[in-house]
Amino acid sequence: MANYPVMSVEAANSAADIGAGACPGCSARLMLRRSAVPSIDECGFESYRLACHACGAPLAGIIDPADDQLLLSLVAA
Repeated sequence: MANYPVMSVEAANSAADIGAGACPGCSARLMLRRSAVPSIDECGFESYRLACHACGAPLAGIIDPADDQLLLSLVAA
């Protein structure tokens, strides 16, 4: 398994460097700061791991290079 940067919801404090998404488990809105040194996965996507601040669900996400949107999915336990 690759070592992905861990994102923190509390770390989001700069509007110029934030990705936004919604938890696929509970729909809570997540505002996240992108890593200064991103992890690029084998498909060329900027990849992250995080936990939802509302429900605690483990999440994996990528930044879509077409529109810079954060795409999230639940990680199987």
